[in-house]
Amino acid sequence: MQTKLPLMATRTIFIMAYKEEWNDEYSILFSGSDLSSIGSEYTLVGTKEVTLDIPQIDLENGEVAELSKTKSKILSDANLKVKGIEEKMKSLIYTENK
Repeated sequence: MQTKLPLMATRTIFIMAYKEEWNDEYSILFSGSDLSSIGSEYTLVGTKEVTLDIPQIDLENGEVAELSKTKSKILSDANLKVKGIEEKMKSLIYTENK
């Protein structure tokens, strides 16, 4: 498993102008792909090759933290569903015993 990031990365960015319906002014958007081919609200202004320094982080601990968040969300969602099922069961038992 890769545990180190490269120190630098070079990518081509697409520079686009776009205007939202409720705004008369253009905004600038930087993207990793050309959005002008998917939406008429985007106008390709140009491209630029950029090289950026990559912040170095502890990937292993970051991945563990993300997995832990995912696990917590799954458990929370499951607990809510179980509560809903238990309430339905209680309601059915209550109705049956009436």
